[in-house]
Amino acid sequence: MFALDFSHWVETAKNLCEILAILGGAAWTYLNYFRGRIYKPRLECSVEASIEKHSGHSFLKAIVRIRNIGLSKVPIQQRGTGLLIYSANMQDRPPSFPSEVLWDEPVAAFGVFSGKNGVEPSEPIAESLMVALPHGDVFTHKVTLKVVSGEIWWTAESIVSHT
Repeated sequence: MFALDFSHWVETAKNLCEILAILGGAAWTYLNYFRGRIYKPRLECSVEASIEKHSGHSFLKAIVRIRNIGLSKVPIQQRGTGLLIYSANMQDRPPSFPSEVLWDEPVAAFGVFSGKNGVEPSEPIAESLMVALPHGDVFTHKVTLKVVSGEIWWTAESIVSHT
């Protein structure tokens, strides 16, 4: 009789330990996988640029967009966030064979998203800029959007040239 009661208690304790192990594994999986990946700051950035001519003047038109594709609010740090414009470093004569274009240091930088301190989940934000180019500017430009949030940053680039 005692052996039968004892085996029943052992079986119950075994089942309880299995349930606790499954629950502990599920909690560990949530904390280390889902929370770390889903709630990680994620932004999708894009920049579109074109050169437009009005009344004999050239303008660089840029449309910058960000969208929070994560599930947590992403704060935007204004210091370091901006639109950078680079000019192509072309020598006096064109190269005799295909080669990579070298970009000088940024020739201009402009603040973007200055009215926003963060991006809510699934929130899209867009902003347009019109930049007057120097008279006679015939350079190809690289337009780079840089968004900073703490120690993380995102970039998007576009190359535009006179046509």
